[in-house]
Amino acid sequence: MGRENIVSAIIKAQSLQVDLISGATYSSHGICEAVAEALNKAGGKKQVVKAVSEKKQTTSSVQKKKKNDKKMAVSGKPVDGTYSGSAWCERYNYKIGLKVRFRNGTAVAIYDLSVTENNDQANKIYYRKAWKPMVKRLLKSQTGSVDVVSGATYSSNANTEAYQEAYGKAVSRNQAADDRKTKSKQKNPSPTSTPSHNTVLAEEEETPETPESVTDGLYYVTAVCEPDEYWDFTQYKLSANVLFEGGICTSITDFTSTAEKNRSYYLKAANGTKDAVGVVEQILSKQSAVGITAVSGATCSSKTILRLYLEAVAQAKKVEQIAPVVPEQQPAVTVSPSEVFPEVSVTPQKTPVVPGSIDEEE
Repeated sequence: MGRENIVSAIIKAQSLQVDLISGATYSSHGICEAVAEALNKAGGKKQVVKAVSEKKQTTSSVQKKKKNDKKMAVSGKPVDGTYSGSAWCERYNYKIGLKVRFRNGTAVAIYDLSVTENNDQANKIYYRKAWKPMVKRLLKSQTGSVDVVSGATYSSNANTEAYQEAYGKAVSRNQAADDRKTKSKQKNPSPTSTPSHNTVLAEEEETPETPESVTDGLYYVTAVCEPDEYWDFTQYKLSANVLFEGGICTSITDFTSTAEKNRSYYLKAANGTKDAVGVVEQILSKQSAVGITAVSGATCSSKTILRLYLEAVAQAKKVEQIAPVVPEQQPAVTVSPSEVFPEVSVTPQKTPVVPGSIDEEE
């Protein structure tokens, strides 16, 4: 369809100065260049090739202008979290949706592309072509003022507008939070407190020291590692062996998980770094779950390892040493033979005498 349209336009205008087909820019240029070459061979004017070159420059200028027209509707620092955005793809009338994750006031991820209201499957080529390059450009720019992907102009613009909508939501939430803080300070002024750079795990208020009543042994325990508000990963199960000897915890080893792509994180939490003591060493040193500090960059894994320790303590408290039951000794009883084998008195009977018998008395 694009080829017929561009050829018809050239014939009607009797010139190569025609509008290119949107979504088929390179194909349109190719057709114009082919016509120019044919005209040159037929003795046409040399300005034909120049006209094609000028047309390319004009198209490039239009694309740059479109980029500059896509300015941020709002400005400011976005609050951390994940926000959704959507926009209609002009001309082709389908809707693009996406999600943007912000951290420390910066967009760190654009993901979860969705396309709805698409009645022409041919549009997949364009919005797929635009998606990855636009994600990279938007993350690099942060402002939404980026070049469109050549050959997918409308899809590129839709991605930009959806990103800007998500950005606007994050900024608006930050502004609303600032307004609430300002009103709160006006009503209840409070002294400035010094923030702590160490994250003490949340369980500290609820977890006692290791009780002396734990039963020695090796306990295999499992706990769920849950993501924080950023949802950087999907929750998974973390397992380990916890050993108690002499009533104290002596080792936490053999970590395994149902998502080994997170192995570097939970090992970092367990073993620590050059700047931070690992959770395992802290637990073994304190013999307590109170005041354990998370390893920076592995906070979720640090919390999970603490849960593993607490689960092992709970199991060790339930195990009771059951002493073998020894029956009480009964006093010895003397049994006389007569009681075992009582005497039986037998009265002899006289055998009758048969006449003529040899036993007959003489």
